[in-house]
Amino acid sequence: MGLICACASLVPEATPSLPTATATITPTSTETIVWFPPTETMTPFPTREILPTAEMAPGIAASLLENGFGENQSWRTGTYASGNISQVDQSLILAVQKPKDFLITFLSGLVFEDFDLQVTANMSLCRGSDSYAILVRSLSEYDYYRFLVNCQGEARAERIRSGQTIPLQDWTPADIIIGAATNSKIEIWASGSEMRLIINDSYLFSVKDPSFRNGQIGLFARSAGDNALTVTFRDLTVYALDPQLIPSATPTP
Repeated sequence: MGLICACASLVPEATPSLPTATATITPTSTETIVWFPPTETMTPFPTREILPTAEMAPGIAASLLENGFGENQSWRTGTYASGNISQVDQSLILAVQKPKDFLITFLSGLVFEDFDLQVTANMSLCRGSDSYAILVRSLSEYDYYRFLVNCQGEARAERIRSGQTIPLQDWTPADIIIGAATNSKIEIWASGSEMRLIINDSYLFSVKDPSFRNGQIGLFARSAGDNALTVTFRDLTVYALDPQLIPSATPTP
């Protein structure tokens, strides 16, 4: 019995287990992603000041031509390789049917020097760079001033001399609804060497050129692409100018 007890006392006691250290994860900083970064505020373009038509077309007096597309007015009409020109129901229609071609017509028998011309134009089947024009102070089919309007809502002034085109004012945004078959009122005020273009009662620009001082008026339509173009002109009136009511200085738009 004594031996047994001695052996039992020699068995080592169990060592208590120590707690295991747990690794601590140190958080790292993460860059915040800005999905919609702020952008700089765009500075708006200056708005073109619309000046009253009365100031830009002064001195309008008695009418020189009324009902310019009436039956008693002699416009060149007919069927041509590029299309048709017809005078119907107090209007003149230029229908360009051949791609990349044009039609041109003049009013015979009347010559204007200083004047204010007003006409309404309507474009249909019109795309991109297709255009129409009012021709003034024409001496021939190869010598005149041309005020163009295109289907992108822009206007331009040119001098045609001996068939050569000289730009007087490059394409300028005009007060025209783009792509809509709406009527646009075109007004050309001419006094001496100065000519002003007014569209829908909004002054657009002024050009000066002494080449032609008088001549006939005409109309023009051009298809710039592969599509047909039809332009209808109505309500043509030409007024005389009273020189005593015209300021000498050219206003700035």
